[in-house]
Amino acid sequence: AWRMLGKATHATVLLAGEGAKVFAVSTRPRFLEMEAAKFEDYLKEEGLLAAQQLRRQKGESAAKSREMYAKFAKTYVVSGRPDRAYAQALGLKIEFIPQSDPAALKPGDELPVQVLFEGRPLADVQVEVAISADPRRKSLHKIVGCTNSRGEIRVPISQAGKLRLHCVHMQRVAQPTHDWESSWASFTFEVAGAPSPASDVVS
Repeated sequence: AWRMLGKATHATVLLAGEGAKVFAVSTRPRFLEMEAAKFEDYLKEEGLLAAQQLRRQKGESAAKSREMYAKFAKTYVVSGRPDRAYAQALGLKIEFIPQSDPAALKPGDELPVQVLFEGRPLADVQVEVAISADPRRKSLHKIVGCTNSRGEIRVPISQAGKLRLHCVHMQRVAQPTHDWESSWASFTFEVAGAPSPASDVVS
């Protein structure tokens, strides 16, 4: 039951029986053009330093970007007793694969995850976590680091609430319409427990 609420697309799903579910959605590639300064800031923010360096080498640092991008989002939901659904790869172009059950996490734990791109471990991609303990306030964002040679990274869980991991992988292409293709991945889940005080959440 898909519906639009403001600028967001929502779906309602009835969970039948106990167990864990992983939901995924992907978007069709979309063309995006940015002014040079804005694109350079974006590359720096997302840790896409290789793309930034390549632009510099080609003398393109002052040129507009021509990019095709697509998003691949996953969310993990538990109804009753959890199972190992969290470890299932869904075959998305880029995706997070938790190495332990997110439903068992508590503040102070770490969640080991692996990032796959086209089914293979993706190394040196920056991972960011956003935590929302209070829906009335902005999320707390933090860069966790970059994946190792096996596409793995450990994500510290600082507090209870709704968490979203995300990363972006960008590739140079030789197409008449665009120069870059980027793939954006996210994984959302919830950590149970008493939310941190609102004063602890950075807006």
